Amino acid sequence: MLNQKPFWFEEMSQSEAQRWHRPWVAITTVGICAVLFALQSFIPPLPLYEFFYFSIPQSWFEGYRLLTPIFLHFSILHIAFNTAIFWFFGRQIETLLGRSVLFWLVVCIGIFSNLGQFFAQGAQFGGLSGVVMGVISFVWLASKQSTHIRFFMPNGLMAFVILTLMLGFAGVLDQFLGPIANVAHALGFVGGLLLWPLVALLHQK
Repeated sequence: MLNQKPFWFEEMSQSEAQRWHRPWVAITTVGICAVLFALQSFIPPLPLYEFFYFSIPQSWFEGYRLLTPIFLHFSILHIAFNTAIFWFFGRQIETLLGRSVLFWLVVCIGIFSNLGQFFAQGAQFGGLSGVVMGVISFVWLASKQSTHIRFFMPNGLMAFVILTLMLGFAGVLDQFLGPIANVAHALGFVGGLLLWPLVALLHQK
């Protein structure tokens, strides 16, 4: 059972409705993931991923590589799960708090989780999962602390997310899904919790 009526079934302001129907940050994020996956999957062999893997920048031009692993996915299940969950929560954030908030959440959480995963296990990783964990924890904490921002969080989802994190670090999920970037997941989750108070303060102002 859901803990509240989703806000998109209620009346929205004009600006909220506009962002709900045209969530450009969410669309762009999912679109980049889809395009890269399609190019690598259906027009092989392309050394496409080599340009997007994580690397400590050797020049300012390579700074993009701190973020771009979030756009890389290695199976249909991988990209379908990540983009669907990101769309569900990212679209809410973009609608209710604005495009700039979702943009900076993606950038900050993405870089934070990527750096942690790199220093823990090296550069061979990819996926939007760290950001997904971040937007979930962000919306969860916001829905608990805010009385006027109408985020929608399904009941029981946080318990499932925490269980998934525990199973990941225990190595259980690797047996079924292959190598998992557990550090990126955990840091993305923490990043969402840390960023909500800052966004809340700026939103009040």
